[in-house]
Amino acid sequence: MMQQAHKECHVSETRYALVKEKYEQEIKSKFSIIQIGQEHPGCLVLKGPEEQINSAATKLQEMLNHIQEKRISLPHPLKAFLSSSGAIQVFQTRFRQNFCSEVLFDDTGSSFDLVLLSLSTGALQEAANAIQRDLCVETVLLEQAESVSPAIDNLKNALSPALQQANRGSSKVELSYKSGSLSDYGMKVELVGYSNEVNKLKNIIQEYKQNYMKYSDSVSLPSVELVDKFSELLSLLRVTATDVNLMPKSSPHACVQISGPRCKVADMKKKLQSSFCHLIMRKILVDGPGVLQFFQEEGLKTQALLQSSCQVLIFPQNNVQTSTATAGNTVFTSLPTLPTYVSPSVHPVALEIIFGGLENQQADILVAPMLNTNLKSTIVGKSLLDKGGQHFQSNFDAAKGRCRITPGDVLEVDGTPLGCDKVFFIECAPWTGNTHNSEKALRSGLKRALALCELHACNLVAFPVIGPGVALAVPIKNAADILTGEIRTFSLSQSTGSLRAIRIVIMPNYPDSEEIYWAVNTDLNAIMVDHTGQAAFQSLSSEIDDVTIPVSTCQLRIIFGDISNETTDVIVNTTDFTDLQTDVCNDILTIAGPQVRAAINRVQVNKGEICITQPGEFPCKVIMHVCGAKDLEVIKKLARDILLKCEQSGYGSVAIPAICAGKGGLNARLVAQAILQGVKDATIQANFNSVQRIHIVLMKIHVFLEFKAMAQQIFGQFNQQTAPLLYRPHRASTSSLSLSLSSLVQSLPDQHDSADFLVVGLTDDNVSKACRELPQAYKSHCSSHVVSQEELKHFSPAEVDNLINNVRRLGIQISQRGPDGLEVYGLTKGVNEFTQLIKGALLRQMREKEQDIVFSHVSWCILGLRGIWERLPKEAHHQLENNIVGGGILDAQAQKWTVNLTIMEAKAKGSNAVTKLKRLENLPDFNLPLYWDSMNAGDVKKVVKLHPSSAEYKKVKNDFKRTVAKAVVKIERIQNIHLRRAYEVRKKELQNKNGVIGAGEKVLYHGTTADACNSIMHSNFNRRFAGQNATMYGLGTYFALNASYSANPTYSVPATDGTQLMFVTLVLTGHCTQGQRDMIVPPPRSSHDPNDRFDSVVDNMQNPSMFVVFHDCQAYPDYLITFK
Repeated sequence: MMQQAHKECHVSETRYALVKEKYEQEIKSKFSIIQIGQEHPGCLVLKGPEEQINSAATKLQEMLNHIQEKRISLPHPLKAFLSSSGAIQVFQTRFRQNFCSEVLFDDTGSSFDLVLLSLSTGALQEAANAIQRDLCVETVLLEQAESVSPAIDNLKNALSPALQQANRGSSKVELSYKSGSLSDYGMKVELVGYSNEVNKLKNIIQEYKQNYMKYSDSVSLPSVELVDKFSELLSLLRVTATDVNLMPKSSPHACVQISGPRCKVADMKKKLQSSFCHLIMRKILVDGPGVLQFFQEEGLKTQALLQSSCQVLIFPQNNVQTSTATAGNTVFTSLPTLPTYVSPSVHPVALEIIFGGLENQQADILVAPMLNTNLKSTIVGKSLLDKGGQHFQSNFDAAKGRCRITPGDVLEVDGTPLGCDKVFFIECAPWTGNTHNSEKALRSGLKRALALCELHACNLVAFPVIGPGVALAVPIKNAADILTGEIRTFSLSQSTGSLRAIRIVIMPNYPDSEEIYWAVNTDLNAIMVDHTGQAAFQSLSSEIDDVTIPVSTCQLRIIFGDISNETTDVIVNTTDFTDLQTDVCNDILTIAGPQVRAAINRVQVNKGEICITQPGEFPCKVIMHVCGAKDLEVIKKLARDILLKCEQSGYGSVAIPAICAGKGGLNARLVAQAILQGVKDATIQANFNSVQRIHIVLMKIHVFLEFKAMAQQIFGQFNQQTAPLLYRPHRASTSSLSLSLSSLVQSLPDQHDSADFLVVGLTDDNVSKACRELPQAYKSHCSSHVVSQEELKHFSPAEVDNLINNVRRLGIQISQRGPDGLEVYGLTKGVNEFTQLIKGALLRQMREKEQDIVFSHVSWCILGLRGIWERLPKEAHHQLENNIVGGGILDAQAQKWTVNLTIMEAKAKGSNAVTKLKRLENLPDFNLPLYWDSMNAGDVKKVVKLHPSSAEYKKVKNDFKRTVAKAVVKIERIQNIHLRRAYEVRKKELQNKNGVIGAGEKVLYHGTTADACNSIMHSNFNRRFAGQNATMYGLGTYFALNASYSANPTYSVPATDGTQLMFVTLVLTGHCTQGQRDMIVPPPRSSHDPNDRFDSVVDNMQNPSMFVVFHDCQAYPDYLITFK
């Protein structure tokens, strides 16, 4: 008897089902005694003789090997749908009915793939095609506006019945709403199921999106005037814009741009078109002197009242004053030649400092440097080419081909590809090799460029700071001095012109960006007001002027500067508590002193904690030391906790740096977000009663710009400090004259004015009433007055000129009445002002003589908005000297100030600004510099310690720190009348002797010792002591261009406490030449005149870093810096 056995064969039920029938038949025919069974899923058991079951198992494996497999990669939602909806059974039934060979689903796998099994490759492929064709997944993204109520509710209401219909009888499609993953999208709709049903639902969604997608259309306006008062027009028409945005536009034609959901846009378009058809429009003309002025001033209220009472809109049309005659082309029969007079109608130039690339500026004219007429010779030129492309290169080549260019010339290139009218390329010369020729070429080019701006009637011109960089290698200070000097010269020489603004463009993220800014800003501030106290420019603004933001009950200020100059109650020092030598930390601790540094070395501070120490010598109440740990969350918490701790401790002000934005290496924008959000959190969390001022102090331009942008994002709109200057003409000649009335009348400009209006309303009665009331309102504000020739005799030529140029401004008409009289008719306020001019002329003559006397004896100064002392105008001098200040005084910027002479302070009317006043008493032969403090009678020397928060201190410190890493302990100003008077006399001598070159005044450095210091402050530098530190270039007094040279311990010998001394010196270099060791005086400039000598010598004519003078009065010790 054969031995019985059993064998287990592991095979899935699906695979076995494909071969079961054929396999069992074959086994039955060949091995009838074998029993086939299944003890558990996936396991087939064969029982019978051992030899037969082995053959049967082999046969089974052979059949299984013929099974074909097809994997279809399906998204997870689709595979889930197959399982949950019964779709597998549906497809299985279809396959049995349609295919000769059975196709089964194998669901034993765990992957997302769908596995089909069959003995027929063809049937397998057809089945796969059917599944991929009949099933799909669709995801439709909804925008933010489509994902919120009521829009999303409308969509769900539209989809709900369609979904029920699709799934009637069986599940054919599934729908789900999910959050969008992109910031622009609010939600996504996912459709899974049979393709037909999915597409039907998708079409419903697409139709919904069509109705609610952003769509734009336009409606023509009946008149272009309606653009500017479109909101009032909507109110008149009683049209409310809901769910759409309406944007009126005047170009290319007057229309209203409608944007919003398509269905809403269509409704609004129909409503507007219907409303516009019912408008009634009529034009009205009002004649008379000053009529335009009336309707632009007092008449505005009349127009507003008429619009309200008559229910109309009133639009002024082309109401621009014109004149057919001016004083400039009229000859007076009995008037002497009038002095040069700048009319108040002439607008001075506004100055701007902007950060970015020149190629991105929106200006009429761009000015750029070049070398050898090569567009790519400078970084600026390459940037312009990158933006302008080949078109700009062709324009440049065409311009170059038409002329021969030498250094100092300007090449005019069509700037259309850059979006400007012209680009002026200045042909420059490198500084290295011949500084004189390089400066001459740059000055000449700048002068020509500014003149060409006037020639081309340019309104706005943009300059880079030409020179610093590899190509030209002009020292930054020289480049700034040359640019601002030519701007000043241009301003002084221009009495008329079209130029309204000069923009200076600085790249914000270059290594020397801050140094360039400080040099330019300092020079521009110095030329804003001339020596007579008159404003030379309209304004000076910068993108990094201080930003002031009201936050809760506090004032947040974002300041570009050095935190070590702050004088707030609390100073925040950022450090990692291991390296205390980083720039800002070291400066704060050096000023604070060794005890504070030692205290920090001893502490252990955990992450996010605040360490508080006494201030030592730092001018604050406490110093808070923090470590941001390069963690934005820690920084945000620190900013919040610093303010809360200040409030708890009763401190009123705090200064915070950009924690970890410098050597910490964090992104400036992210640091700005963290700190400003921390400030906001603190002001929300606590009700601040003590903390009033929060200063964020930033040393880098790009960091400031990031904080400024982030502040606007977090806090909204803010105020940025600027210094507007209203132009005030020079005082006219005081000589009186006899007037020919007929000549005066004939010289007056055409005084005929007319004002055109468009009146728009909904009824003819309303429009007609408004047209009647407009001229009547004007006439009610007019009057007349008769003036005799006797009353006119005190007018000066300038006042006559002023009258002629301002007839229109006064809104009057002057006509001759009899042989010796004039009749003045027009706006009552203009007539009254004219009569007041007559009454005031005599008093003015007397007062101006008194003002001249006061102005020569004393200098009354006011501390300007940017921290620079400015001399007040002559009238303010007279008021202050005679204590006639009850009505306030006007400064050069036409800002009115109330004055407290007891404490020498002035408060600006219209704002809370408070500043200082000072009075300097001049000597008969010497005027004290404006930045000096007042001195007692008989005093000849005074040493003044500068306050760290003053602009004067910051300027001296910034120039010093440009090349020296050591900390400034204090800065003192040296006021020695004898030394300064001798210096000014020598300066005048050199200016007269040297012509164009002038005195060549430079700010240089001289290292010294404590012993020599007092001698220099008392008796000046003494060339007889030459050899103490250096004699290589002659036996004179040596001065360094860079502070780093003089900071060498060889010259600035350290004291026992480690401090060093250095003078900041004004030096007159004039004409200079190469120095030699044996020189005791500079050599003659030529053999023809041995007495005409050079004024100084240098170490290197190509690139001087050391200047030597041989005349004791040729240098003045301006400041003494103590550093460590």
